[in-house]
Amino acid sequence: MTTIATLREKLDLLRSVETQRRFGTVIGPGVELAPIPALPAGTTEVFSLSDRLEGNYLLFKPPSSIRTPTAWRERTSDNFALGEALVVGAEIFSNPEFLPGEDESGEDESGEDTMGYGGAPIRMSLADGHVYYIDPEDYVFLYKNPDADNVEVEVLAPDLMTFLDRYVLGDQYPRLVEVVLSPEVAEQRHRKTGDYVDSWRRLLIAAGLAA
Repeated sequence: MTTIATLREKLDLLRSVETQRRFGTVIGPGVELAPIPALPAGTTEVFSLSDRLEGNYLLFKPPSSIRTPTAWRERTSDNFALGEALVVGAEIFSNPEFLPGEDESGEDESGEDTMGYGGAPIRMSLADGHVYYIDPEDYVFLYKNPDADNVEVEVLAPDLMTFLDRYVLGDQYPRLVEVVLSPEVAEQRHRKTGDYVDSWRRLLIAAGLAA
């Protein structure tokens, strides 16, 4: 069973390996978030473990809407057919977090990170906490056609804690890249070294958490 302690141990291990090997990944420090009762159980606890997990393919960070109870109350939502969801991560391989000419600090005058994500997002249902992926084009189609029943939705995990443990910090990470990007991107290697291009996957392999 995955626990906060399990996730913390993995993150500590990955920080240590990154410090030694310098893959270029980012494992930010933990920043405690205030509880928000309306969120699925464990959401703020999980996002309090690290303010940023980033390789050159995927990015995970606390959404701005859950960083304070005030931000949560002031959030905007839509009437998407699958129900309200929280973006918990996104690919930054095809669409970087910062576009040319944008302020790469991503902070306002108070130091708050105001940037969103780059490319296709990974979402968590606010109704029951399951984490899923839907192609952005399918998302738009379903938004315009809420009664459509032929849209593929990939359910990744029943809750955020399990998702982080298995798909971000564990052996199912390559599968996540396949789903969000493609099998070809997931298996892409450097021609000279034979190493995976994906820096986060190389970190997980070095830490013994993935293959």
